[in-house]
Amino acid sequence: MRAPNERFHRAWSGVVRLAISSGAGSASRHAIGTGVIVGMLAATFIATFFIPMFYRLIAWKQPKPVEDEAIDHRPHAQAAE
Repeated sequence: MRAPNERFHRAWSGVVRLAISSGAGSASRHAIGTGVIVGMLAATFIATFFIPMFYRLIAWKQPKPVEDEAIDHRPHAQAAE
């Protein structure tokens, strides 16, 4: 688990440095860094909340399969009772 953590911290520290940059060309770096940070946060939010919500919405609308035990296969079951 050490390698993914290091990559995660390097990526975030690089993006944060872009977002808070100063000096020559800082306007373009600031725009790129801000866009990447907002995009990563938005993707995380969408993946965490909306994907499960859409799954439940779609699963709710699909009909459930009929169980074999619930079906009475005997002919004229109503008349025999």
